[in-house]
Amino acid sequence: MKAITIFFLTAAMTASAWAGTPSRPERATIYRDGYAVLEETLGRMEPRGAVRLPAGTDLASVRVLMDGRLLGDVSIEEIIEEEKTTERTVVGQVVVEKPVTVKKRVGYLVRPGIEKPVGKGKLLLRYGTTGIGWQPQLSAEILDAERVDVTLTALVSNTALDLKNCRIHLASGAGALPGRVYFARQHYAGNVGGRSADLIYDLGRRTSLKGKPGLLTIRSAGSRYDRKLIWHTDTREWVRVVLMITNPFEVPVCPAPASLYRRGVLVSQDTAEWVGPGLPIVLAAGHAPEIEIERSVETSERLANRARPFTHKTRFKVTNHGGRRIRLEVVMPKKFGSRHKTIYRFKRKPDRKPGENFIWELDLKKDQTNVIAFSFDSEYARFAGYETYEKARYEMH
Repeated sequence: MKAITIFFLTAAMTASAWAGTPSRPERATIYRDGYAVLEETLGRMEPRGAVRLPAGTDLASVRVLMDGRLLGDVSIEEIIEEEKTTERTVVGQVVVEKPVTVKKRVGYLVRPGIEKPVGKGKLLLRYGTTGIGWQPQLSAEILDAERVDVTLTALVSNTALDLKNCRIHLASGAGALPGRVYFARQHYAGNVGGRSADLIYDLGRRTSLKGKPGLLTIRSAGSRYDRKLIWHTDTREWVRVVLMITNPFEVPVCPAPASLYRRGVLVSQDTAEWVGPGLPIVLAAGHAPEIEIERSVETSERLANRARPFTHKTRFKVTNHGGRRIRLEVVMPKKFGSRHKTIYRFKRKPDRKPGENFIWELDLKKDQTNVIAFSFDSEYARFAGYETYEKARYEMH
């Protein structure tokens, strides 16, 4: 007969669990992947004195410095909590009870290798721990046709230890991996390198930070925006509305989920990319149903042209059915070959050619239609996106 085992726990902490002084970090650099680097200046320390660290401590990261020099003789002990349990095994109608003691690690004791008492402020403790992390969030409230309020916040979670009167730094990169030594980088927001892991937001001192996730404001300011209409010909079957919001902060905005509001009502959700001070934060704001679009391509093959046997006659048609004049950007990815360069023949040349795209800037009055027509010779018969075109035809000559 199948046995069913049930555990009933009654916790009782061992005496060693109360040994040592609890860690009281003065500085914390928190990464987005739930890892933090903590630093504190220790008080007066006796030769057998110890500091109690949380259970998620990354042992490979523990460092003790005296007068700026690394101490090599540092011991680390586990703190074990004993839980008295009653194990009940049910076999049929018979219940068998047996007392069981379960041991659980609840932290560590760090003992600096000193032979005589050390005065207050002489020892510096650094270590990494799991259980502390954050995630950025960006919100923008549309005020009128030109102005917007922008707020960058941090959702901080902390289940490791209480951070009281601790200076909080938020590192924008994931960056930290258990088992690797991490010290706080001296790169702060506004003076950063090219990598997102270098960006650190300084939130100043916080009176207390522990428990359920809390929302902290990193920056908040008013700004201005431009409304743009963009049609990505190969990936979109509609015209997108985007807001180009000037980053009003003196620090970059790290990649973050973004929400756009108007009068407190959610308009759209997007992801903000890495944006420096004064540069545009691009957020989607829906689509423009009043703009009718049509894509067509006619591909013909000419065997006499071995290098570029396929000619693509492409046509983009745009009609403004709205009640006002609009400006629209038509964006088409450039079509590359593997061995031979693609040859284009434009009736109207693109206004811009940034990176891997062609961009036409259209100015359309009410009920006006504009057609962009061109052809190109390529070694390929089809390109990604053709399956979404309203009209696509292939011929051989």
